[in-house]
Amino acid sequence: MKIRLLSVVGFCFFLMVGLSWEVGAFDETHIKKLIALDRCPSCDLSKVDLSGANLKRANLTAGNLRHANLSGVDLTRAKLSGVDLTSANLMGANLTGANFSGGNLRHANLTKADLNWAHLNRTDLRQANLWKADLTQAKLSRADLISANLVEANLTWANLPNANLTDADLTGANLKRTNLHFTNLTGVDLKEANLKRTNLKRANLTGADLTGARLSGANLTKAIFCETKMPDGTMNNSDC
Repeated sequence: MKIRLLSVVGFCFFLMVGLSWEVGAFDETHIKKLIALDRCPSCDLSKVDLSGANLKRANLTAGNLRHANLSGVDLTRAKLSGVDLTSANLMGANLTGANFSGGNLRHANLTKADLNWAHLNRTDLRQANLWKADLTQAKLSRADLISANLVEANLTWANLPNANLTDADLTGANLKRTNLHFTNLTGVDLKEANLKRTNLKRANLTGADLTGARLSGANLTKAIFCETKMPDGTMNNSDC
């Protein structure tokens, strides 16, 4: 495996001199294993700095990467199911097709990250920062996105059935043709969002703000409206 911006030799030296890692923050043998084998399932890599690294198809299943710096990293099609990325920095990372199913990304920074085709089913994304992230065709079934920042995020064709987006901010987000069947959208901010041809069947829109949102062709069959602010600014209390 090649690591961009940081050669294997340079990285090992970096570890030996200990210039940017906290003592006890992660297991040094685990990072060496990742470099040598392109895989390190269940490893402790908490607080590690791998910014800019090429980790395509790496296997980090069930690993501990809490507070890790992975900004700009390439984790295309990586195996990350069950991984703990709490408060990790993934800003600008390439996560195309990566599998995070069942993982923990609570409070993670995913600003402008590329999550095209990513598998995020049953993933904990509470209070994650996904500002301007690209989630085109991402799989987010039963994902927990409570209070997540999805401002101007691209969720075109994304699949979020039974997901929980309570109090999430989706201002200006692109949700064209997104599947939000049975999704909990209580208190969600959807101002100026693109919801054209979006599937909102049985979605809970209680307390949601849809001011200026575009809903042409959207499926609103049996959607729940209570104290819901509609695109024209009127209140919809039909299901209170």
